[in-house]
Amino acid sequence: TPIAAWATATPLFSTSTSGAGRADEFEHLPPEQLIHAFYYLWYGTPEVDGAYTHWNHEVLPHWNEETRKRFLHGVRFEPPGEIHAPFFPSRGPYSSSSPALLRSHMAELRDQAGVGVVALSWWGPLWRKGSSDTQGVQTDAVLPMALDAAAAEGVKVVFHLEPYPGRSADSVKEDLLDLLSRFGSHPALLRAKGDRPVFYVYDSYHIPPREWARLLLP
Repeated sequence: TPIAAWATATPLFSTSTSGAGRADEFEHLPPEQLIHAFYYLWYGTPEVDGAYTHWNHEVLPHWNEETRKRFLHGVRFEPPGEIHAPFFPSRGPYSSSSPALLRSHMAELRDQAGVGVVALSWWGPLWRKGSSDTQGVQTDAVLPMALDAAAAEGVKVVFHLEPYPGRSADSVKEDLLDLLSRFGSHPALLRAKGDRPVFYVYDSYHIPPREWARLLLP
C-alpha cells in the first residue's frame, strides 16, 4: 500500500508521495471527516490494567529554569481523587483498554462534537525497544480494540506517530509497514485520494527534511 497523506500539524495540508503539499487529497471526504480529534490510549486503572497509568503522571519540570524553581515537580498525581488532567472525566478515571468505554467515547465524539476522525496515539510496535511514552505506557495492544470501536460507531481512524529513542525515517518506514500489515484493510482506516492512508507525526522536526524526503519521494 503506498504511503499517502502525511501531516505534522493539520490533516488538510499534507505531503503525499509526490512530495507536494495538497489540500485536495481530502476533497472527496464528507465534512465530518475533515474534523479530527487526537485520542490518547494511555489511560489505565487497577480494575482493568492492574494499576493506574497516566492518570498518575509525574509533574514535569518547567523548561525555564527560573520558572521551574517556583513550582513543585517530580511528584506524581494520586488517582482516583487527584489526576493528571485539566478536567475530571464524568466517568472518573477510566481504562483505554475497555471496549465499552472506547465505543462510548467514539459515539460521544461523533454526536456531541461532530468529530468524524480520531488520531490514535502510537509509539511503535511492541517489538521495538523504547516504544512507550515517558511514563512507560505502550499503546500498541489497544489499537485493535480502538479501531473496532471506531468502526462500530462510524468514526474513521488515522495514526498519530509518537517519538521514541532512535526514531529515524527508516524506522518510521518499518512502523508504517507494520501498521498497514495489520490494519491496512480495516474499515475504520481513513484514506486520502488514491486510497492512501493518513498519518500524523509528532516531533517530526527531530528528523532532517532530507531524510523525510528520502522516505516520502518515489
